[in-house]
Amino acid sequence: MNFTTNEAMIIMEVHALLTSEPERHNDLNELMLIYANVISKTKLKIGFKKKYNLTLYQFHLQTRMGYAKEQLNKGLQVKVLALSLGYSTSGSFSRAFKKVYPHPPGYFRYHTSNT
Repeated sequence: MNFTTNEAMIIMEVHALLTSEPERHNDLNELMLIYANVISKTKLKIGFKKKYNLTLYQFHLQTRMGYAKEQLNKGLQVKVLALSLGYSTSGSFSRAFKKVYPHPPGYFRYHTSNT
């Protein structure tokens, strides 16, 4: 699949947005709608995966959970962090966190290792 210069720039812009604001809850479908007049949803998904070797969802989750881990290492409470990241419960946040890390979020609140 070929991408125009504008499409390639949009893919990098989406990456930069997700990287620069990991604490912000970005609904990926809404994000794709923002750029719908420049790039199709399919092209954005395929282009992102091709360029960054991760799906949009995987990258977004890893970026947010990396931010979460940093905040937990600073001593932020799991429940407070979960709500600030847009999760309705600390349980739903914990499930998402465990998709990226082998330990539950509470572990990182008390252990500052790089596991």
